[in-house]
Amino acid sequence: MAQAYASQRVKIVCCTPHFNPAQITDQDHFAFFRTIAQTYNQLTALINDRNIDLQIRLGAEIRLSPDLPRFLETYASLFPLGLAGTHHLLLEFPSGKQCDLTIYEPIIFQLQLTGYTPVLAHPERNLLIGRHNLQILERWIEQERILIQINCSSLCDVPFWKWHKRSRISYQQARLLLDRNLVHCIASDAHDLVRRPPLNRWAFRSISRRYGIERAQRLMQINPGQLLLGQSAAVNPSSH
Repeated sequence: MAQAYASQRVKIVCCTPHFNPAQITDQDHFAFFRTIAQTYNQLTALINDRNIDLQIRLGAEIRLSPDLPRFLETYASLFPLGLAGTHHLLLEFPSGKQCDLTIYEPIIFQLQLTGYTPVLAHPERNLLIGRHNLQILERWIEQERILIQINCSSLCDVPFWKWHKRSRISYQQARLLLDRNLVHCIASDAHDLVRRPPLNRWAFRSISRRYGIERAQRLMQINPGQLLLGQSAAVNPSSH
């Protein structure tokens, strides 16, 4: 996969293994993060040994749950979960389509109070973004409470729809979020080279054709780089 990214001229990848603090015990936490650290170090060495033109960073894709603020308060100093060690937390909603985002508002608020910036991972895949949820997302962004990331695969037209049943809805909802200017960054969310491969090149072309190359650069190069440095990211340059 590292070579696949490099072939698409991707320079930096943030590895974000899934993590759900509500599903594992305290003892499992240590084993999980020890395994992640070892794997990350091995991958870094392998990329260097093979002279692949790619840098990697470490983070996590965290399940958004009521247990998360307590976990961070207890373990954040031992297990940094932010993207590349920053205060940006990549958060995934549970995969329930009928979901009212207001139930997550207290958690979002608690995370903000402790200095974190939630980055909502691929809401176009996990939610039905009806009028109510869209209004909530717009309000959260207007109040600078969250950032939104969508997937490259959600921007790819046929034949990529055949990969999973949710793809057509994801495609439509990703376009809705982009049209409403609610997206801060676009990421690969790649898992392998077959069913969910890196599609950065195709997504960049798709965004460039529909919204212009400057916006493609903003969402796929500038903003992701700023997030990994712990800096703020705007949905477009004029929103600074």
